[in-house]
Amino acid sequence: MPSHPSRWPSRSVLRSHILAALGVAGATSACAEIPQPGDPKADSLYDAIDNDGDGVSAAEDCNDRDSAIRPGAEETCNNVDDDCDGEIDEDVRTTYFRDADFDSYGNPNDTLDDCELPDGYVENDDDCNDDSARAFPGGEEVCDGLDNDCDGNSDNIDGYWPDDDGDGYGRTGEAASECEPMPEGYADNTADCDDSNADINPGMPELCMDGIDNDCDGAMSCVVMELQEPGGADCEVTWEVTYPEAYSGSPCEGCTFYFTTNLEISLRSGDSTACDGAGERWTEFLVEGSTIGPLDGLYVGENWMADGDWISSVLTWYTGSTLVDVDGASVYAAYMGELAVYEVESYYYYYYEGRPFSVDGDHRVAECGRGSGWVTDITLTDDAQLTDDERAQAAHAWTQAALAEHAAIASFNRFAMELMSLGAPPDLLADTLAGAADEIVHARDCFAVASELSGHTIAPGAFPLEGALDDMSPAGILERLLVEGCVDETVSTSLAALRLSYVRDPKLKAVLKRIVEDETRHATLAWRAARWILSRHPDLRPHARAVLAKATMPPAGQLEPSASAALRAHGVLSRGERARERARTLQQVVTPALMALLGDFPAVHEHHA
Repeated sequence: MPSHPSRWPSRSVLRSHILAALGVAGATSACAEIPQPGDPKADSLYDAIDNDGDGVSAAEDCNDRDSAIRPGAEETCNNVDDDCDGEIDEDVRTTYFRDADFDSYGNPNDTLDDCELPDGYVENDDDCNDDSARAFPGGEEVCDGLDNDCDGNSDNIDGYWPDDDGDGYGRTGEAASECEPMPEGYADNTADCDDSNADINPGMPELCMDGIDNDCDGAMSCVVMELQEPGGADCEVTWEVTYPEAYSGSPCEGCTFYFTTNLEISLRSGDSTACDGAGERWTEFLVEGSTIGPLDGLYVGENWMADGDWISSVLTWYTGSTLVDVDGASVYAAYMGELAVYEVESYYYYYYEGRPFSVDGDHRVAECGRGSGWVTDITLTDDAQLTDDERAQAAHAWTQAALAEHAAIASFNRFAMELMSLGAPPDLLADTLAGAADEIVHARDCFAVASELSGHTIAPGAFPLEGALDDMSPAGILERLLVEGCVDETVSTSLAALRLSYVRDPKLKAVLKRIVEDETRHATLAWRAARWILSRHPDLRPHARAVLAKATMPPAGQLEPSASAALRAHGVLSRGERARERARTLQQVVTPALMALLGDFPAVHEHHA
């Protein structure tokens, strides 16, 4: 039988097959040459061999027994020449950094390239001192001569701040390190609110009638009581007005209105009576724990009221003398006091419910009236046991919330017209009108709660719309949107969520839960709309920054106390709680949103430092 050359290869080919099967080609390295005289791959028949079935002939493959190893394969970190280019693990090894002090931070100048993390190495090069485990990014700076936190400075621990007036209270500014003795002209705190006047600091008593926040507590409210027993001793004591609240119009310079102190005037810490020869008697009379007790006779009706004109943002008053009975003795009592506009819990400051409605910066609500049209049936389980005074406060708070939610209906409907004047897309209009419908439900729920707490039906009167559409300019529309929607409604959402966290009653929970869910959508809508307006009017970006800088000013009253547990359980927060939550919301929610909207808007706390 004649031989067939195509079926009977030469010995060189046979040899190649055998050697490949024996793995000789990779015996010493992945691409070691076959230890035979000459080059077997020079034989053209070698091109027909593909022992590992990877599509690459043995003539080109550096390891024809492993299909993962071939020219063009992806190089992996495995100490093998996967792509047959003569190099092992090129460009795939990881650089690790020496961690000699074992603080989990590596030395950028001591590296090792490897496939796996070696002992004594880490994946970062953040260490500024690999000889000390007490120096690493984020470390606590201590007085040891080391740069413990790797910020480029050693022993830079803020401990002393400038004290220009030498009263022992410092201000914010360039600090000196606590690692050295306190320099002259410095203090160990930043509590001073006026570092140019040594008589104004947290250690001073609040003085009335001077228009100054003497004790730097963010408030200047106080009352000087003058008591005189006929034919006997005189006494003058300075007291603090707590939670003053305007209830007949918003406070403004040049306008007259009434306010109430909610039946509570508290003795300021550190104050003492100045009663000539009768200190013990007057102290016993005036102080019951920390509040005035038997002086209810000085109040008019259930609330102590005074009226006056706001001049230079400060209200001052004097009541004249009144004959009252004190422990069976007739005593003449008179008092004077002062309040700053920002201290009064007006609608603008205190009640962030829904989206405000403002005209020329003045937030408007309807007058409060009587009627059943806005009230739904709701019965509360009074498990928190409100006192009569707490019930009155809760009813007042929910009434204000209802009026605010009612105003939000007008705000959304006006905004729909404003959007139409700007040529807005249908999705913004639809969501805006849906928001108005949501606010109707919120208002009815809040009026129902207020009515249940007060014992009579409460409803809104006519809404004041005069001048509401006078400014339809893009700048005016954007300004109202940024303040009413982006800032105030975002804060309102956070406040509603905080109230919900305290509430126990299932009906109140349902009301606040719906408000939180809806207001979250509404706040989001405001930011969407602001982005759309700025995309159409990029020239308004400087105006937006100016408006937001003012709207995100930190609130006053953050140090004031919280409401009672019973009030919180009924969804009522104190002025202090609202101020603190507003401050947190501005910092943690509004600031990031402003950065996304404007790109370079500074953090709230930095901007207003």
